[in-house]
Amino acid sequence: MKKRIISVFLAAVMLFSTAVPPFAAETLKYDINGDGYENAKDALELLRRSLAGTTKASEDINGDGYVNAKDALELLRYVLNKPVSDTASEYEAEVVRLVNIERKKSGLSPLTQDSVMSKAADIRAEEINKVFSHTRPNGSSCITVLDELGVDYVSAGENIASGYSTPADVVEGWMNSSGHRANILDETYRRIGVGFNNYGWVQLFAT
Repeated sequence: MKKRIISVFLAAVMLFSTAVPPFAAETLKYDINGDGYENAKDALELLRRSLAGTTKASEDINGDGYVNAKDALELLRYVLNKPVSDTASEYEAEVVRLVNIERKKSGLSPLTQDSVMSKAADIRAEEINKVFSHTRPNGSSCITVLDELGVDYVSAGENIASGYSTPADVVEGWMNSSGHRANILDETYRRIGVGFNNYGWVQLFAT
């Protein structure tokens, strides 16, 4: 069976990738900027507010009776130490949901999240931590991970990214890049697998 591979990538510049999803709002303790996530952006916002003198008593993160740069640093430590494993599966599902919203806007059928492809994407997420490329650390194409896990496909593609802190951020980044957007909006694709870890994000697509 002939296999067609579409492979593009995206390198990001935003630092820090640990956060909490907006769909678990009741677990948020320090969503300072109100975007539905806890991440480094909140630490930066708290630092900005402390310098401007517009903080609230509830933003005294370290409990010393003052709100200042020390609280911003404490908040940064907090978000960086949150275990990614607690939120990875929710993040991956959220990426799929956001991708399908974009496909619906273009009149395309939704992609189905494939559990085996998601395992493949998790493998690739670990690999891009070593080599940020569509070439795997062993020198083979990124798509060979599907072959290794026994995934049947006619065509397949991959998007990768690093440095984005939320599902919304990374999907927006991909949609603003023509090659990545083409993968997301490819009408021939029917299945998707998503991988996420502290370093980066992976989407695998297949017919």
